[in-house]
Amino acid sequence: MATQGRPLCDADAGTDGEVLTIVGDGRVPSRLRELGLTPGTGLRVVRRAPMGGAIVVQVRGFTLALRRDEAALVQLSAIGVPALAGGGDA
Repeated sequence: MATQGRPLCDADAGTDGEVLTIVGDGRVPSRLRELGLTPGTGLRVVRRAPMGGAIVVQVRGFTLALRRDEAALVQLSAIGVPALAGGGDA
Protein backbone atom coordinates (compact mmCIF):
# COMPACT_ATOMS: atom_id res chain seq x y z
CA MET A 1 0.00 0.00 0.00
CA ALA A 2 1.59 3.31 -1.15
CA THR A 3 1.50 6.37 1.06
CA GLN A 4 -0.10 9.38 -0.62
CA GLY A 5 0.99 12.81 0.59
CA ARG A 6 -1.14 15.91 0.95
CA PRO A 7 0.21 19.48 1.21
CA LEU A 8 0.17 21.06 4.66
CA CYS A 9 -1.41 24.17 3.13
CA ASP A 10 -4.59 22.12 2.48
CA ALA A 11 -4.96 20.83 6.07
CA ASP A 12 -7.67 22.33 8.27
CA ALA A 13 -7.22 23.65 11.82
CA GLY A 14 -7.27 20.79 14.34
CA THR A 15 -5.72 18.35 11.88
CA ASP A 16 -3.00 15.98 13.08
CA GLY A 17 -0.46 14.74 10.57
CA GLU A 18 3.02 13.41 10.05
CA VAL A 19 5.62 14.92 7.72
CA LEU A 20 6.11 12.65 4.75
CA THR A 21 8.61 14.82 2.87
CA ILE A 22 9.65 18.40 2.10
CA VAL A 23 9.44 19.13 -1.62
CA GLY A 24 12.44 20.78 -3.24
CA ASP A 25 16.04 21.43 -2.33
CA GLY A 26 16.35 25.21 -2.28
CA ARG A 27 16.79 27.64 0.56
CA VAL A 28 13.23 27.49 1.94
CA PRO A 29 12.93 23.68 2.02
CA SER A 30 16.34 23.50 3.70
CA ARG A 31 15.24 25.99 6.36
CA LEU A 32 12.02 24.03 7.00
CA ARG A 33 14.14 20.93 7.65
CA GLU A 34 16.37 22.93 10.01
CA LEU A 35 13.26 24.00 11.93
CA GLY A 36 12.46 20.34 12.59
CA LEU A 37 10.04 19.48 9.80
CA THR A 38 11.68 16.19 8.92
CA PRO A 39 10.09 12.96 7.68
CA GLY A 40 8.26 11.12 10.44
CA THR A 41 7.73 14.22 12.60
CA GLY A 42 4.20 14.63 13.96
CA LEU A 43 2.47 17.99 13.89
CA ARG A 44 -0.90 19.61 14.55
CA VAL A 45 -2.44 22.48 12.60
CA VAL A 46 -3.45 24.98 15.28
CA ARG A 47 -4.84 27.82 13.22
CA ARG A 48 -5.22 29.07 9.67
CA ALA A 49 -5.30 32.79 9.01
CA PRO A 50 -8.16 33.96 6.80
CA MET A 51 -7.73 34.84 3.13
CA GLY A 52 -4.74 32.57 2.48
CA GLY A 53 -2.53 33.90 5.27
CA ALA A 54 -0.25 32.04 7.66
CA ILE A 55 -0.76 28.49 8.89
CA VAL A 56 0.17 27.93 12.54
CA VAL A 57 1.39 24.46 13.53
CA GLN A 58 2.67 22.79 16.68
CA VAL A 59 5.71 20.65 16.03
CA ARG A 60 8.37 19.22 18.39
CA GLY A 61 7.02 21.19 21.35
CA PHE A 62 6.95 24.63 19.75
CA THR A 63 4.58 26.72 17.65
CA LEU A 64 5.57 27.67 14.12
CA ALA A 65 3.79 30.01 11.66
CA LEU A 66 4.36 29.27 7.98
CA ARG A 67 3.37 31.23 4.90
CA ARG A 68 0.99 29.40 2.60
CA ASP A 69 3.68 28.93 -0.07
CA GLU A 70 6.06 27.48 2.54
CA ALA A 71 3.36 25.13 3.87
CA ALA A 72 2.74 23.92 0.31
CA LEU A 73 6.25 22.40 0.32
CA VAL A 74 5.45 20.16 3.31
CA GLN A 75 3.76 16.90 2.33
CA LEU A 76 1.79 15.17 5.10
CA SER A 77 0.68 11.59 5.56
CA ALA A 78 -1.66 10.08 8.14
CA ILE A 79 -3.86 13.15 8.18
CA GLY A 80 -6.68 12.93 10.66
CA VAL A 81 -9.01 15.23 12.54
CA PRO A 82 -9.23 14.35 16.25
CA ALA A 83 -12.56 14.38 18.03
CA LEU A 84 -13.23 17.77 19.63
CA ALA A 85 -13.22 17.47 23.40
CA GLY A 86 -14.80 20.86 24.14
CA GLY A 87 -16.57 21.39 20.82
CA GLY A 88 -16.05 24.33 18.49
CA ASP A 89 -13.02 26.39 17.53
CA ALA A 90 -10.98 28.45 19.95
